[in-house]
Amino acid sequence: MKKTTGPDRFLLWAGPCRGNNMHQGKISPEDYLLCDRFLREGGPEGELVALIERCFPRANKARLAFAEEHGFADSWDDGCVNAFWQQHTSPFEDCCSRVGTVDKILSEMVVSLRMHISGKLVNVVNQFGLPLEDGRSFWTHNCTLIQPA
Repeated sequence: MKKTTGPDRFLLWAGPCRGNNMHQGKISPEDYLLCDRFLREGGPEGELVALIERCFPRANKARLAFAEEHGFADSWDDGCVNAFWQQHTSPFEDCCSRVGTVDKILSEMVVSLRMHISGKLVNVVNQFGLPLEDGRSFWTHNCTLIQPA
């Protein structure tokens, strides 16, 4: 299995926003499909970085500023990318990173989480097939499970 790189991790976190971005004209249909392919299969790192720069320019620019502000020598370091997305929290925004604990498994694809900050129950998509169990906590972004907390 291929080791996850910083750009892979960035797309994992940013990927759930691709649909909204396409509907708003920020991403072309071709780049939307390319994001899907990279999420499923991976691909050359240079092409992935170019795709990220095209599709998520604001988040990419914010990642660079975050790395500089927090002293990361390599802004694509996996730890830097994770830290950047995990600080993007809010109890009010749909497009934010949050932690929730599994309250109820509705299916292999949908799980109800109790969000840590707001206490609200939110149904999220298990797009990446993460192993689910009651009481386990996960990071989410835009109502998609990203990784265990």
